[in-house]
Amino acid sequence: GVDPLASSKGLWDELLGIGQFYDELAVQVLTVCMQTRELNGGLLDLHECINLVRLTRKGDQLIDVEDIERAVGCLSALGRGVGIRHYGK
Repeated sequence: GVDPLASSKGLWDELLGIGQFYDELAVQVLTVCMQTRELNGGLLDLHECINLVRLTRKGDQLIDVEDIERAVGCLSALGRGVGIRHYGK
């Protein structure tokens, strides 16, 4: 099986934005949003989402805003209810 908490970003993930890393990160982001849904309706500040996802990941690989954006892009097949919304500034 695949451990979504143990993935690492490889060459294809970095250059093309494809691969197992972003698929697994997408699952982690969705999981964090679902776990916090009772508190915030599943809407998280992007940096708060990064911090919560980092807590669930094994290893010390850093993830950033671009990684989260690419990962959430992998979830577009789930419909309009899943995505990044920009508010404010």
